[in-house]
Amino acid sequence: MEKIKGKVDEEITYKNGVVIKIKNKTIFLDPIVSNNLSIVSHAHLDHSPYLTLTPPLTTKETEELIKVREPSFKAISIKQNKKIKFEEFSLKFIDANHILGSSMILIENDEKILYTGDFRKKEIDEDVDTLIIETTYGLPDLVFPPLEEEIEKMIKWIKLNNLHGKKVEIGAYALGKAQEIIKILNENNIFPSVSRTIEKFNEVYRKFGVKLETERKSDVTIRPLHEVIYKPLPNYAHCLLSGWGIINRFPFKTFIISDHLDFKGLLEFVENLNPKKIYTIHGYSKEFANYLEKIGYKAFSLV
Repeated sequence: MEKIKGKVDEEITYKNGVVIKIKNKTIFLDPIVSNNLSIVSHAHLDHSPYLTLTPPLTTKETEELIKVREPSFKAISIKQNKKIKFEEFSLKFIDANHILGSSMILIENDEKILYTGDFRKKEIDEDVDTLIIETTYGLPDLVFPPLEEEIEKMIKWIKLNNLHGKKVEIGAYALGKAQEIIKILNENNIFPSVSRTIEKFNEVYRKFGVKLETERKSDVTIRPLHEVIYKPLPNYAHCLLSGWGIINRFPFKTFIISDHLDFKGLLEFVENLNPKKIYTIHGYSKEFANYLEKIGYKAFSLV
């Protein structure tokens, strides 16, 4: 366990999610069991509680998305960019640019602690003393090609297949990636059909003002990534959307489109904040912490 040395002693560990102790108060970030003061950064399954004893704090969007999987789920809604004051500290949710409703959590008392959750922002307008950062792509080799180029290649590939009479099936994560791609396809005058699971999440996006247009029958179909890998539709051209395509040889053509930052993006985020202390979590946490140590940061892996 590492202690932050500041005006107030704080402890940061990884047990029931990320655990932060400030004075006599304990905060649980993305816990397995939501209890006491718990916070959920976004609706992806690996960040959502498996058991809710106490309703967590989260955005309304995140609550509604989790309800697609768990209809009984209840939370206390927090708006982004609004400071919530407690006796020992304050909280603020900051848009993480990951999926709908996803948030970084800024905790402030005498010092500022930022928990990124999963994120895709290279910069925020805050001074931060301690950073808790996800490092899914925390290896120097994990650098993505420019997103605009990958999108352009994907659109050309889809249109070329359709031009030659071939229907296209796209594999993407049902929550977040699928909706991002539908929006991109719509901007290119393509209106895909989608699986039932994806459509349920689409309905929540639409509820919060995101325009997503789909059709029941289309030459382009979007299904969850694992379904396309293991049960591809016959007589279709297949592609997958994943940042892991940078190192993994998937069975189908892969476009490197991710809702995370790559290694360079993570490093840029750290350099922009220049925190006194850094904790890494998820993915290549040890490797990224070691890299930061070598270039002069005080960094520790939580896992």
